[in-house]
Amino acid sequence: MPEQELLTLTEAAALLRLQSGETFSRFARRHGIPLLKIGGRLVRIRASDLEGFIALHTSTPHESPSGTQQTME
Repeated sequence: MPEQELLTLTEAAALLRLQSGETFSRFARRHGIPLLKIGGRLVRIRASDLEGFIALHTSTPHESPSGTQQTME
């Protein structure tokens, strides 16, 4: 089985610019992001799960046929 990068809740929070690991934990539960419980109390998130969530919830500016960016209002 290939090794997957695991992030702490604090590391994940920093990537999303959230205040703390506990804030990320609540955010993850609310948005269905899977967390891994290792042993009794250790909680981690797969980097690939967080990247997938970010990709799914990130929008990019639309481009016009001439190649210039347009904003949606």
